[in-house]
Amino acid sequence: MSDERYTIADQPARFARAKKENNERYLNIESVYDGSYLKDKRVAITGANRGVGLALAKELISKGGKLVAICRSSSEELEALKPDEIVTGIDLRSDERCDTIASKITGGPIDILINNAGYFYEPVEKIDSMNFKEQLLQIDICALGPLRVSANLFNNGLLKDGQSSIVMITSQGGSVSWRTVQNPDGGDYGHHM
Repeated sequence: MSDERYTIADQPARFARAKKENNERYLNIESVYDGSYLKDKRVAITGANRGVGLALAKELISKGGKLVAICRSSSEELEALKPDEIVTGIDLRSDERCDTIASKITGGPIDILINNAGYFYEPVEKIDSMNFKEQLLQIDICALGPLRVSANLFNNGLLKDGQSSIVMITSQGGSVSWRTVQNPDGGDYGHHM
C-alpha cells in the first residue's frame, strides 16, 4: 500500500487503510460534516435531476436549503423534492443555452453553485480505438461547461463576489493518477486529461 498520506488514487486501498487505522474522519462522515449551515441557503446544482446531483439535492433539501436545479431535463425524483426552482433546457456544451441560465432564475442571488453535471464515454478506449469526438465532448462538458455556468451567473449578478461560493465536482476518473488504477494497461485517455 502507498505511503501517501493525503491522496491515494486507489479507492479500495484508501478505504482499507482507513479501516486498518480506524480513521474516524474517513469512516464516519458525521464526524466532520454538519450540514446545518445549508439552512435557507440558495444552492444551484447542475445535473440535479439524477445521479450525484440528485443525491446532493436530496441532502440539501433535508438540511433546509433552497434548491435551484439546473439541468437539461427534469425527473420525477427531482420534482418530488419540490425545489424552489428548476431550470431546464440547459446543455453545458452550448454557449447559447448557458447564456440563458440567469434569465431563467427568478428567486435572486445564489449562495452556493455546485457544478456537478458531467459526462463519461462508456466504451473503454485504447490507443488503437480512440474516439476524439467523444473526448472533445467530455472536455467540453466537464471542463468548459462549469465555466459557462459560473460565468453566466457571476456576470449577471447572481453570484456575489466575496459572498457566493462555487464548488466543482469532478470524477476521480478524471485524475491522471487514478488512470493507473482504473486502466493499468492504458485506456480512457480522453477522460484522464
